[in-house]
Amino acid sequence: MKTSGVRELFRSNDIEGRKKVIENICEHLRVVEDQCFSKDNKFFGGDSVNAVDLAFGSIIKYLTVLEDIFEVQILEAQKFPRLYSWFNIFKTQPIIAENLPHQDQMVAFVKPLREQILASS
Repeated sequence: MKTSGVRELFRSNDIEGRKKVIENICEHLRVVEDQCFSKDNKFFGGDSVNAVDLAFGSIIKYLTVLEDIFEVQILEAQKFPRLYSWFNIFKTQPIIAENLPHQDQMVAFVKPLREQILASS
């Protein structure tokens, strides 16, 4: 998934534009869902967290923050069962859980930042 989709969601200001961005993000998530997960592996590269998990996990974490800000659900269990499951397993790994910022704190940080950026453009 291109991070520009998530970036576009961050900067979206109208509902119609946001819907199109969300559709684009879902298309990318579908590719990840369909092509990047083996039924035998918990993570992208096997049974342990690797660099791909870290990179993609940060994008998905940021996406969940935007879901809270916009009050939408994008990463749904029924639409993306393997990706949804992967993220829930990923974020509970001790090294990740110890270092992943709390959701409410991230929303509290990102929401006013987004508003400030939109106001200045």
